[in-house]
Amino acid sequence: MLANSRYANTMSFVPVCTVNRKELIIDEEDDENDEEQSDMVTILFNLAYLPEKSFKMFCFKPGFTNDFKKNAEELKSDFEER
Repeated sequence: MLANSRYANTMSFVPVCTVNRKELIIDEEDDENDEEQSDMVTILFNLAYLPEKSFKMFCFKPGFTNDFKKNAEELKSDFEER
């Protein structure tokens, strides 16, 4: 769905690979997590492809990126140990 430019434009989705992405995404809140909504969309679309432990750790809430990054590092370490 995110590869469909019609959908992406309608939903104002800005892919992670976009140069200067942070400057292009502006939400109504005055905070430092403007790109969090687009990140959330990407993660939610890909949850089905993640290991069970990974999606059970995911918490759908504002500020999710802090926990998500920490959990991603833990999962990466687990994967590398195998």
